[in-house]
Order: sequence, then structure tokens, then C-alpha cells
Amino acid sequence: MKSKKIILSIALMVMTAVLAYSQQYNDEKDFRAERDPNEDGIMISEYIGLKSEVNIPPRIQGVTVTGIKAGAFRNKSLTKVTIPNTVKWIGDFAFQGNRFTNVTIPSNVTKIGYGAFFGCNSLTSVTFQGKNLNNSFEGDLLSKYLAGNGGPGTYTRTAEGEIWGNPKQASAQPQNSNKLIIWSFTDEIANFTNNPTWGFKATHPNIQVDYSQTPSDQFQAKVDPVLQTGQGAPDIIALESAFVRKYVESGLLLDLTDIYEANKNKLLAYPVEVGTYKGKVYALSWQTCPGAMFYRRSLARKYLGTDDPKTVQTYFANFNKLLETAQLLNQKSNGSCVVVSSLGDLRNPFLSARKQPWIVDNKLVIDPAMEQYMDICKTLHDNRWEGRVGQWSEGWFNGMKREQVFSYFLPTWGLHYVLKTNTPQTSGDWAMIQVYCLR
Repeated sequence: MKSKKIILSIALMVMTAVLAYSQQYNDEKDFRAERDPNEDGIMISEYIGLKSEVNIPPRIQGVTVTGIKAGAFRNKSLTKVTIPNTVKWIGDFAFQGNRFTNVTIPSNVTKIGYGAFFGCNSLTSVTFQGKNLNNSFEGDLLSKYLAGNGGPGTYTRTAEGEIWGNPKQASAQPQNSNKLIIWSFTDEIANFTNNPTWGFKATHPNIQVDYSQTPSDQFQAKVDPVLQTGQGAPDIIALESAFVRKYVESGLLLDLTDIYEANKNKLLAYPVEVGTYKGKVYALSWQTCPGAMFYRRSLARKYLGTDDPKTVQTYFANFNKLLETAQLLNQKSNGSCVVVSSLGDLRNPFLSARKQPWIVDNKLVIDPAMEQYMDICKTLHDNRWEGRVGQWSEGWFNGMKREQVFSYFLPTWGLHYVLKTNTPQTSGDWAMIQVYCLR
């Protein structure tokens, strides 16, 4: 009987240990995993769980977890994370943009990728359990001082905005918190920044503003590398509607949800939706305005016999009228005048007329409005009724200066910030009508 009690006791102890083990780690279903190309094991490719405190299991389906794939835990709002000692490497941006205050790097980890903890603004303490890590670290995490001392221990950030640094390393310098770096493809933000009354410089005289303007057709090529590596990224980047979703969905932008929450009563809903992904806000618009069709009065008088907006509006009352007017302009000008400089001008009116998004239930959907857009573009292109240049390109801007382009489809600010700015000699020669081509 005594031996049976001992066996029962041992069984209870084993059961208790198993239960404790099962509760120690997050459910395996919270993680997506792939074969590790670098080690004999698997890597976590994505965290899909809902918990903000994550204890990564050392094994999934019986296979050892040896790596954390790039971006696996990016922007998941984690408040705590525990990395198992089986992990040997952590990929680029693996834990970017989370909210935990401390993290422990296990002794088996020999490589951390670029920006692995970039944007973890609450992170104030990192503990290293291994030795000689200074030769294998890459990227932003503690690289400046690990290169000097390295080794196991706990390192802390003592002041907000201060760079990571070993307290024993006197050469570590604080980040320049008195500089704001802005990248854009127009001068609009610069105008806001430089306004002598209410601009950022006027209200923050102690902050140095470094403003960089790059042509729109080169802007993404400049932004992409620095966001991917986390090296040399600006504080603020301007995003155009044509490519804003690319960056919002990239996981490379900081979470601005708290800023949105503090200002949501001042904002319209639909621009916020454009900057929102998976319930978090990553981009905010400083303006919303309707679009319009701006036409040259001189060309309207020459080819339509009037420049009166009410009369000119009748020439663009619907889809068919737009095509008829394009043909009329071509005929009366002997082929020298086109209705628009670029087919890209027409894109936004048709995009706005869509009733369905591009993707529904993981299937591509071509809305009838976009089929109509392609039809009109083909007709205009085949008949040479459009200028055959890219929107916002040098040729597109040059068309404003020559009496060969009848109209431009622009937001209402286009008159002051595009037409007047680039072609002051045409000031007073532009009129505005509504876009009715889809009715």
C-alpha cells in the first residue's frame, strides 16, 4: 500500500509539472512557423495571438524553435515578451514598435538583425545572458556600446531620448533631440513649418528643422532603404495617396493611435481609415479637400467659343461628353490640343466611384468603375487625345506652360500650390468646374 501511495504521489507530481509547463508558454496556435534556413529547427514567422504578454515556446509541434523571422512580432502592442534559450538568431525588425519595458536576450542568441527593437520606445532595460556578443550584433540594439564592452549583464537607458549606452562607456553621446528631420516630395510641409506666425519653427524656436525635398518619382527609392534598415530614417515622411497604403501596411511606421485618439474629434473619418491597418493608425492627413477640373480659359474661348464655367461644364457633363469634347479639341486644334496631359489625372475620380475594394475574400475584384476608367483611357490614348506623360512628371508640369493641354484634374489646392507655383505666367487663365464624367 505504501508503494502505491508513492507511485500516486509521483504521478500527481508529474501531472502538476505537465500542467505547469502547458501554462508557461503561449498556445502553439498563436504562432506561425517555418523551417529555419539557418539552423536545424524552425523559426517563428508571425505572431497571430491576441495576448499582449507573450512567452515564446521552445518547441512547436515537437520541433525546436531556433530563430525569430524578420518582422514576426512587429507592431503587436506587446507589453512583455520572453524569448526561449533555444533561439539562436533574431531577424530584422522582429520586435519593432512594441511596448515592453524590458527584455532578456538568451545566451544562445548570436545575431540580432537591423532594427530588431526599433521603435520600442518604452524599452528601458535589456539583459544579455551570453558572452562575446559584440562581434555578432548588427543594427540599432545597443550596438554602440556592445562594440566596446559587450558581454552578459543588464543595461539600462537612464533618460528619455538618450541613446542606448553602457553606463561605463563615457564616449556614448545622447541623440540629438533638438532636431526634427522631415522628408517630403513637395514644399507644403515646409511652408507650414516656416510660417512666421503659427509654423513649427515659430512655436518651437529651440528645435532645428532639417527639411529634405525629393522629386515624387524618386521619393520612394529614397525612403525604402532607410525604413528597411532603420539607419538614417527621418522623423516625419510625407506619403502620397498613390503609395500611402504601401507604407501603412509595411509595419515600418510607428503606431500613432494615441495621437489619433487625442485628436479624433478634429478629424474626418475617411482619411483616418486610409492610414489605419489592423486597427492601428500609422498615418494621419493634415488636410482633406474635394477635387475639381481646372481648364485654361484661353483654350476654352479658342476651341469652345466660351470660357464661362457654366457653359464649359456642359461639355463635361458625363462620360460620353468628355470623350466628345476631347475629340472636338483635337479636331479644332489640328491635333495640337489634348484634353488632359496624363491619364493619371482621371484615376482618382474613378477610384472614388468604386463600390468595392480591390480585394474581397482574398480575391481580386475589378469594380465596374475601374473597367470604365480603362475604357476611357484606351479611347483617349488610341486617338492621341491625351498628352501621354506621367502624372507629376516633368512633362506633366511642362504642359501647364504650353497652350496644348486643356485641363488638369487636381484637388482644390492644386490652383495655388501646383498651377500658380509652376506657371505664374498663366495666372488668371484658369477656371474650375466640377468633375461629372462618371454620371
